[in-house]
Amino acid sequence: MFDKIMIIDKGGYQIYYGHPTEVIVYFKTHINRANPDEDQCPTCGNINTDQILQIIETRVVNEQGKATHTRKISPGEWAEKFQKMSSALNQKNDRSKIPLPANYYNIPGLLKQTRIFFTRDLLSKLADRQYILMSLLGSPALAFLLAFFTRYSGGQSYIFSQNENIPAYLFMCVITSLFFGLMISSEEIVKDRKILKRESFLNLSWLSYLNSKILIMFMISAIQTVSFVLIGNLILGIRGMAFSYWLILFSTSCVANILGLNISSAFNSVITIYILIPFILIPQFLFSGVLVKFDKLNLSKYSAPEYVPVLGDLMTARWSFEALAVNQFKNNDYKMKFIDYEIEANPSEYIASFLIDELVVDLHECMKYRGTPANRELVETNFRKLAWYINILSSRANVPPAGDWINSLNIRDFDAATEKEARARLEMLKKKFRSFSNQILKKKEAVTDSLINQIGAEGLINLKENNENEQLNFIVLDEANTKFSLEKEDRIIQKYRPGYMKGTSRFGRAHFYAPVKLLGGLEIDTFWFNIMVLWAMSLILFVTLYFGLLRRAISFFENLGFKRRSD
Repeated sequence: MFDKIMIIDKGGYQIYYGHPTEVIVYFKTHINRANPDEDQCPTCGNINTDQILQIIETRVVNEQGKATHTRKISPGEWAEKFQKMSSALNQKNDRSKIPLPANYYNIPGLLKQTRIFFTRDLLSKLADRQYILMSLLGSPALAFLLAFFTRYSGGQSYIFSQNENIPAYLFMCVITSLFFGLMISSEEIVKDRKILKRESFLNLSWLSYLNSKILIMFMISAIQTVSFVLIGNLILGIRGMAFSYWLILFSTSCVANILGLNISSAFNSVITIYILIPFILIPQFLFSGVLVKFDKLNLSKYSAPEYVPVLGDLMTARWSFEALAVNQFKNNDYKMKFIDYEIEANPSEYIASFLIDELVVDLHECMKYRGTPANRELVETNFRKLAWYINILSSRANVPPAGDWINSLNIRDFDAATEKEARARLEMLKKKFRSFSNQILKKKEAVTDSLINQIGAEGLINLKENNENEQLNFIVLDEANTKFSLEKEDRIIQKYRPGYMKGTSRFGRAHFYAPVKLLGGLEIDTFWFNIMVLWAMSLILFVTLYFGLLRRAISFFENLGFKRRSD
């Protein structure tokens, strides 16, 4: 099958160069074998290539007729015979060492390596038709199934606002994005392990290899989420949200892509990887705040009651679902015309309707139990809360601060006159905040009247039915909760309509479904804040992937377990 064959003996000696069919005749002639002109097997007509090595390494026979370890003809002698027989090499008899030619090979730059890795991986995937079909058709097929079976109409004509399955659909969108992101990336590195080992001597860039993988994964995820959103939103009648839905689900898939690459890099078995995937997805169900409310989790001892638990903040699904739900709730074409007024009115409405009533109850307890030693701790706590809230609310209401009587809110100085002053102050504050709330709601009513003048009352109803979902509103505003305040030792925590409550922590932490979150002194819409968190997660996972932190951790625990067994 070869046009020419070159044989190099031990030590780098060239002992033959020529046509393959002549090589056996050449060596048999020089070693004085019988029938030197026969180069083929007499019975099968094939050339036995092993015969070449047998002739070259013919051994010296001792007195007993047994072959020794000494070769009959050394590599140098074979080389001399070949040089004498080859006219082409007669001019190269000088055996002195000469310098090697210059090496013009250079490792490509990072960008070129990324392009080469990307092209190689892309061509490999395009050649796998089953992979392409599952990657590109699986997402729209699943979108059709989810949307079709959640398009609930109750036997009547379908109306988006009355579809009770929209929150469940949003959550399944998130889980589907996580699932597809993990599935397409979890095998990527483990299946390339042999190639990476073979190419390791080239000292190629690990960063370029990872970048090429991530680019392809992101490209596939972008196509999957586009098809998913377009089909799902079309079937369910979700209007004006295609880009925001795509951006959230794409960001979610990207987090899952890099997480999958971490797993693929850390484990050696594909079976282990697929066993691990459910252990990644199940906590997303449990700690996302959707199936089980954060208030109902057994985490009260380990988390602040006004914020999402830290364990929940670690879940990708928590940020993705909240972004989808809050965005659909407040940024649809109907609600966005009123949401600013409702967010602005919410604190005043809560203070006037609930908080001050709670403080009045605390004031009554102070008056009732101030002389009871058994309730001394309760009374002291109530006094601290009353003094703090009266000062804060007076400042927010732009009214003069309380008089000297405020200093009498303690067990020693408190009396009926102080109780009367405090009650009067609370009543005045209640009226003040009620007035603030009514002024804001009047602005909202003015917007409603303006819309009715523009599109008519029926047009406004249609706008609401086509864009606002009642079940989603019920969940985001937590209307099933009848306890609007959570009283702690030093403060009273608002639980009234969380969808209208801004976050309070300057470090971005907030309650679930907060419409706005704080970062320093900057207010950021929840949609964009959660997108930032998702990409921050992707960045952290990329760092762990680049430095192989997960693989190192697994190796550490494996070695630790091995040492313990050895001991």
